[in-house]
Amino acid sequence: LLDWQQAISWRGELTLNGLTTAKEFPEWPSKLNGLIKPRGSLYGGTWQMEVPELKLTGNVKQNKVNVDGTLKGNSYMQWMIPGLHL
Repeated sequence: LLDWQQAISWRGELTLNGLTTAKEFPEWPSKLNGLIKPRGSLYGGTWQMEVPELKLTGNVKQNKVNVDGTLKGNSYMQWMIPGLHL
């Protein structure tokens, strides 16, 4: 969903299923599965975003990765990561 009547805002859902990065980033090869649900807005020169659902599994450089949690931040580089489990 994209709406820019007062500002630009968005909401999305990204499902990863065997995403590999070896060609794009050979020094950081990874294979990831998961779900990312971002939402945010841009008004004037400021933005804010929130990821109320973040779940990733897989590996990065042959190291197991398991991420589950939430995060939010803004253009002032203020980040809140209350429940991110790595």
